[in-house]
Amino acid sequence: MAFGGLLANYPNRVAAVFLRAVAFPLGLPHAPARDSLGRDVAHLMQMSGDTRERLVSGSHVSNLEADPIARGEKLLALMPTVMAMEKRLRRATRDGEIAPLPQDPDAIESWATGAVAGGFIEQGELGVLCEWARHTREAVKVDDFPSDFGILEALQKRGAALKRSLTDTLV
Repeated sequence: MAFGGLLANYPNRVAAVFLRAVAFPLGLPHAPARDSLGRDVAHLMQMSGDTRERLVSGSHVSNLEADPIARGEKLLALMPTVMAMEKRLRRATRDGEIAPLPQDPDAIESWATGAVAGGFIEQGELGVLCEWARHTREAVKVDDFPSDFGILEALQKRGAALKRSLTDTLV
């Protein structure tokens, strides 16, 4: 595929046609996968079931809270409960009795507390939603770097270290 892409973007079209004929005299050996296949596989990977189990069998999943894969597995395990709650609350949401479940993980806990107070969900479901929100918040958190990528801090530390070594040398 990479070589085919290289030839497709080769600046000299005559040379590209010649190289393609030499490299692939019978044509490309395969066609690229359809987008729909990729979508189907992604869907299967996100849903619990036999197909997913076959696809990930033998994969290591840590039990550590900080491991992103373990967090994803935990979210996957919580997904049916959260989806069942959303489905059960669909009519109340449509009738305006309760706001829809927020997409912002920081807002889920306060929404769930209000839903318990209003009698829409039970206390156990509040715990599930709080756990869902906590794992989701961590899953979507991105690395935050200073705008100078820490260069200023590194230079200040280096300057202080040089000053100390110079002072030690002179004393």
